[in-house]
Amino acid sequence: MKKYGKILIAIVIPTMIWACSESFLEFTPNNGEVTDANFFQDKEDFESYLFGAYTTLQGLNGTEGGSFVIGPGYLTQDLIEIDENPSIIGNILQAGGNDVIGMWTKLYMIIATSNIILDELSVAPEVLTQQEKQLLEAETRFLRGFGYYMLGSVFGNAPLIDEVYNQDQNNIACSPPSELFAQAIEDLQFAAANLPVPDGWGDENLGRATRGAALAFMARSYMYTEEWNLAEQAAADLINLGYYELEPNLRDLYCNNCPDGRETIFAVQYRVVSNGNYNWAGPNNQGNLLDQWSAPRGIGTEYAPGGGWGGTLVNRKVADALEPEDVRRTELIKVPGETYQGSAMAEPLTIPTDITQPNSAFSTKWWHGPADQWLNGQNLNLIRYAEFLLNYSEILFEQGKTAEAYSFLNEVRNRAGLDPKPESANKDQFMDDLMYELRAELVYEPNFWFHLTRTGYAAKFLSEEHGITFEDKWRLWPIPQREIDQNPNLCQNDGY
Repeated sequence: MKKYGKILIAIVIPTMIWACSESFLEFTPNNGEVTDANFFQDKEDFESYLFGAYTTLQGLNGTEGGSFVIGPGYLTQDLIEIDENPSIIGNILQAGGNDVIGMWTKLYMIIATSNIILDELSVAPEVLTQQEKQLLEAETRFLRGFGYYMLGSVFGNAPLIDEVYNQDQNNIACSPPSELFAQAIEDLQFAAANLPVPDGWGDENLGRATRGAALAFMARSYMYTEEWNLAEQAAADLINLGYYELEPNLRDLYCNNCPDGRETIFAVQYRVVSNGNYNWAGPNNQGNLLDQWSAPRGIGTEYAPGGGWGGTLVNRKVADALEPEDVRRTELIKVPGETYQGSAMAEPLTIPTDITQPNSAFSTKWWHGPADQWLNGQNLNLIRYAEFLLNYSEILFEQGKTAEAYSFLNEVRNRAGLDPKPESANKDQFMDDLMYELRAELVYEPNFWFHLTRTGYAAKFLSEEHGITFEDKWRLWPIPQREIDQNPNLCQNDGY
């Protein structure tokens, strides 16, 4: 009989503390130990364990919402701290840093949960129909594939673990990025072949992994391995689903407690669900705190939850760098002296020029105004269609398809109210054009830092935009030192 009370993945993780929310604890034995004799008895058991992996994406405490956004945003210098100062990159990328440990832990928690489910699926045909088993395997392999995609892009080198914990894993060595991405692609290929199309789940399951999400991260993985023809095929397959589209009104992308629209490809779910529909964390879903963090400090309770914390701001340089007529500037970034009315505000607010943080800018993607609930129910896009189109643009350009590349880039610019960029076969010019769009789209969202480091553009960006000399070691995050202390066979990335 197999026991899953605790899982060791270089660190000890008390599985059932995080793998199931309170709404699922009725399935858990009183001693906190899960075995194949008392769990995994039906589809609901498998799904409750699977939801634990989804819930882990929300954040290690289920509420902060910032682990995909704030740390990487500080690295770009486009997000700044409460005192209006940029973060020091070297202070964030430390082997003992909270952002580093948090990301590592989150990803291995997802992978560990996935490995347990896949192990049980291999021996549980009697409690599931073949169709149920295949769908659960596809959904689980999507999550594991996402975990390995992230490990490859963030840490580069990391242990590749594809089975339930055994003591040999205590001394496992790192695998190179090529092997991590190969595992990610293998899992995502299976997921893409067997998951429903985006509208195939039904409204009651909105937010679960889909074929489109698998294809999007498959294309991204191929971008890291520079297999551009395979990336193009995955991207074309996503477009051919005929489902995704840019939201015509950019403001409608950022709506508190709204379900995902057709621009969302995969998002961390924070919306409050009271009608029994699918919810990652059950009825106790806590939401996130990004509303408070992004609102100006002390703006007032009539304009922000808690009066506004101003804990993470937009660097004023971003507002100054965007074209004045860019809707992503006029609608989604405000500076002191400008007027904004969030969806929950009774009246417009002109941000005072003598506010506590007068030299900053403020993202309105999360800042909506006073809230009936303390925590924000807005979902966090980990990949949406605008970013995907820019990925596709790069994929095509890398294969010499300049006109097609610019057609997708300019589709994003058109939604932002901007004139099309003229085609240029010069790679430096194309990268300048591409990075402008990625930066404008992804302020206070995930992924921009990883676009900079993957493409080698980080050095130019940090130098020209923020006067910082890029250190080559920053291309990857360090392996947490506490993991190396417990397992001396683990690697450490160069320079740390």
